[in-house]
Amino acid sequence: MSEQTRVLVVDDEESQRLILSEVLSTEPSYDVITAEDGAQALRIAGEKPPAIMISDIYMPGIDGIELCKIVKSDPRLRGTMFILLTGSVDIKDKVRGFDSGADDYVTRPVHADELLSRVRASLRIRAMRDEMLEDRKALAELNHILEESYSGVLQLLIHLIGLRIPNASARAERAEQMALWIGAKMELNGSVLQALGTAAKLHEIGKISFPDGLLRKEAPELTEDERNEIGSFPSLGHLILGEIPKLKDASMLIRHQLENYDGSGYPDRLMNQQIPLGSRILRVVNLVEALPVAKGFSQQDQIDAVRRAKGTLLDPRIVQLAEEYIQVVEDPSWMEGKRQVNILELQGGMVLAHDLVTGTGTKLLPKDSTIGLAHIEKILAHHHFDPIVNSIYVYSSPAQLL
Repeated sequence: MSEQTRVLVVDDEESQRLILSEVLSTEPSYDVITAEDGAQALRIAGEKPPAIMISDIYMPGIDGIELCKIVKSDPRLRGTMFILLTGSVDIKDKVRGFDSGADDYVTRPVHADELLSRVRASLRIRAMRDEMLEDRKALAELNHILEESYSGVLQLLIHLIGLRIPNASARAERAEQMALWIGAKMELNGSVLQALGTAAKLHEIGKISFPDGLLRKEAPELTEDERNEIGSFPSLGHLILGEIPKLKDASMLIRHQLENYDGSGYPDRLMNQQIPLGSRILRVVNLVEALPVAKGFSQQDQIDAVRRAKGTLLDPRIVQLAEEYIQVVEDPSWMEGKRQVNILELQGGMVLAHDLVTGTGTKLLPKDSTIGLAHIEKILAHHHFDPIVNSIYVYSSPAQLL
């Protein structure tokens, strides 16, 4: 035998409680109980929460509106459907009732068929709501499982790349740090930044099918055919990851990571803004990684190589940020005797510790320039239509202008 549906009737008039109880008791599945005021109703409900509470609005002490508010704010009773009863036809009463959290409203005199119909409707709504809550819980559990599975797949792929490709683990770590730093500077949002970080960690995955001999060669040692074969790794990476739903965005960034800003890259010869911003960021990562390790490229050599690619292989804005990353982030000692300031913090007398360049590459002031008030006005005006994307660095103790 199924458990009965608990219905609590609250009314300060005994005759009304009896009438309502008789009507509701015609439905065998209802367990009807009564309370003569709000306080008693809360005690009864606290012992065993009812499925539905039907309450008169106008009662001494805790009235129906206040009772509804208390019930709906109590975590133990929040699932109780609440129907208000009143003889008033004033629309304001109904508004007050619904504002208090009431689920339905029945006016007096109560018609038996209408009351039973409203109760059945409320129970259907409650059942659907409970089902939705269960579905939501199940979905949350499934998402948790999927997140764990996704994390496991991601770690497996990273491990596979590290085992198959020489020094790939170290490159992936640097690629992720550099890409995320530049992406944050370019104000990428959370999901796009996450896809960029994932793409950076997996950007070499397309190389796992290459033979060992090819993977161990430096760029200058490659034949033309071998260079073409190596150049296909972004497309292969896209094919490997593209069918995994959570890696779809990252796979597109990987596909276009060797597109050049001037349209001379591959696989699709995209140019300028056609190239996804994340892929433009990965392009500078690839360029730095391709510098011959045997030559022991210095920090300045890396910066010079990035500068030479400005406007051809690389987006000019990304060139500036990559230079800043290599010079400042990867070499913390560079900051000795210097500090970073916001454009709005510029003051007369500050001395620049780095060239001040806009996003399009316009040099506003060279390194070691002493900033005057006229300079600040010019910088702010120019920044309005051609923003300065990289940070501003000044010497910590410049000579102050009088």
